[in-house]
Amino acid sequence: MIDQNLEAAVIYSVASATDIAEMAQFLGDCFSRREPPAVAAGFPADKIAELVRALCSSPVTTGLSAVARDTGSGKLVGAVLASDFAVPPPEAVEPLVPTFIPLFAFLEQLDGQYSAIRQIEDGRCLHLFMIGTADDRTGQGIAGSLLRTCLTNGQERGYLSAVAEATSKASKALFGKHGFRELFFARYEEFEMDGKRPFQSIKDHQGCALMEAKIAIDG
Repeated sequence: MIDQNLEAAVIYSVASATDIAEMAQFLGDCFSRREPPAVAAGFPADKIAELVRALCSSPVTTGLSAVARDTGSGKLVGAVLASDFAVPPPEAVEPLVPTFIPLFAFLEQLDGQYSAIRQIEDGRCLHLFMIGTADDRTGQGIAGSLLRTCLTNGQERGYLSAVAEATSKASKALFGKHGFRELFFARYEEFEMDGKRPFQSIKDHQGCALMEAKIAIDG
């Protein structure tokens, strides 16, 4: 499935194995500099890239993710990393857990609340984990088109709903614009782990919202 946006000179497609290395580096750079919890915790770009590669060791993750490329240069200008909410992370993620413990523990609060109210089966709930665009391509609708590509692909694969943790005002607005509604919210300043508040330095974004959208009708 490929959707070409001629006005923005960008082509959107479902991620393939050949996209993984570049997508990992791209998202690592984006998130280390612009994603509130990653910046606050000081997660380095190379470690985030390693996490993306580890997550993409699962064919499910690769087949549910999407990329955006400039039609002229072929350069990656956007990517969204998606997975199946019901499928545990691949074993390749395990060695990276110590690096990302604060973030995983913070998000687990929200994911746990969601799992308590939803009976999640394999192949039914799409999990949007990361989405980013190139610095010089912001404001061009790339994130929205990436999101639509990802959701359409998920729908075609039989997924009924999608869930995302919106970690910033911008991501919350993006998901809200595309039919997501907030179910749960966790404040950065209130999260405590081992007597520390790793996200207390985040001032411009109050917290993270777990948001859900229905993308298909069951039956």
